[in-house]
Amino acid sequence: MNDELLDSLFDNYNLSNKDREELKSYIYNIYIHPEFQKRITDKFMHHDKVSLGQHILEDTIVTYRLLKNKKNNKYNLK
Repeated sequence: MNDELLDSLFDNYNLSNKDREELKSYIYNIYIHPEFQKRITDKFMHHDKVSLGQHILEDTIVTYRLLKNKKNNKYNLK
């Protein structure tokens, strides 16, 4: 398993320790699943630049940050 990728992406998006722990609690069961782990390899490239798994993780982080910054957040992040 490649927790280094997840930590690196959290760093790139400047997530606080609190946000890292919260987001990880939501996504970790999917992240550690063998099928998702395959998607973060170079066998599943997306736009020839990053793996499909990395792309999905980045979209997840961006969505998380957008929802966390909304005033009167009525969305269930889980």
